[in-house]
Amino acid sequence: KYPNIYLEAALCIASLFAEKDVKARIKRMDETIAATIKADRMAKYSSPIAISSQFVKRYSGAPITVAVTPPPTPTGQEWTSRTTGISSPFLQCIVFANGQYVAAGAKIVTSPDGIAWTSRLSSIGGNVYDLIYANGVYVSVGDSTSKIYYSVNGHSWTIAAGNVATRLHSVIYAGGQYVTVGNPGKILTSPDGITWSPQVSGTSTQTFYDVIYANNLYVIVGSSGWILTSSDAVTWTQQTSGTSQYLESIVYANGKYVVVGRNGVIRTSSAGVTWDTQSSGTTASFKKVSYENGIFIALATLSKIVTSSDGLTWTVQTISGAPINIDYYAVAYGTSLLHVAVSPNYIATSP
Repeated sequence: KYPNIYLEAALCIASLFAEKDVKARIKRMDETIAATIKADRMAKYSSPIAISSQFVKRYSGAPITVAVTPPPTPTGQEWTSRTTGISSPFLQCIVFANGQYVAAGAKIVTSPDGIAWTSRLSSIGGNVYDLIYANGVYVSVGDSTSKIYYSVNGHSWTIAAGNVATRLHSVIYAGGQYVTVGNPGKILTSPDGITWSPQVSGTSTQTFYDVIYANNLYVIVGSSGWILTSSDAVTWTQQTSGTSQYLESIVYANGKYVVVGRNGVIRTSSAGVTWDTQSSGTTASFKKVSYENGIFIALATLSKIVTSSDGLTWTVQTISGAPINIDYYAVAYGTSLLHVAVSPNYIATSP
């Protein structure tokens, strides 16, 4: 179960039991543990690691027990590519709620563990771009088929609103209402996820890709660097983002808004008004940013997943077994401490 260097260390320590000099025995054990830590660090890590060592010493000549625990894999830093086993799901969004992952795209699928998947709705007639679970209801929004679906269990789905005459990219529930955004310049609100009303955005040409609610503020991001803010989702104000790149996704955590976009763009803000530039370490185009289990995770084209603990310093991660041209669209954190990221036809899990 443990790396070979730990097995070698255990065998070396066991051979020391014949040593009669207790002090010499302990000294050589310490040297062995130190060498093991160094070897492990050089083999797997570029930064210091945590090793837990417990020594029970008996000076009567009884055996010395040494327990060495290797460090856990840092969350979100090792990813494994998987498939759903379902034909052409074209997954673009995922949520974890009520003990299950629910992912959607050309189909809606569910999984209890992020590994084994079951198809629930295979004839959407278009693509689902976002889904949420809020107020006891799953709600999905999608493309030009202009339908909003809802479900109480993630398995059976009903059309909540049809022919809304727009492509919808994002949906949230916050401030006592559902809010969904899309193109061209579309904003819709609903008290229950079933009946929807249009709001005025101030543009009929821009595409809105994401919306969040944090610090009593709704924030929308979209094409040509557009950022809108509102306190009620009815009256909206345009903010200056400092970029003309398409902004695809936004999240709020650790006292800051984090926005990602095309060509590796990352912007951060403490209040949603003034925005600062951060380096992502990649020119891949981001599709989604999320804050899961204490880390920011940004998903991009070209099989890129970029993580950060503070939203300012970012590290590009590798995905074991993934083709180099996969676009990851969404990530959720759920059962068994597992991150699950989805792409059109692949799943990536971590740790």
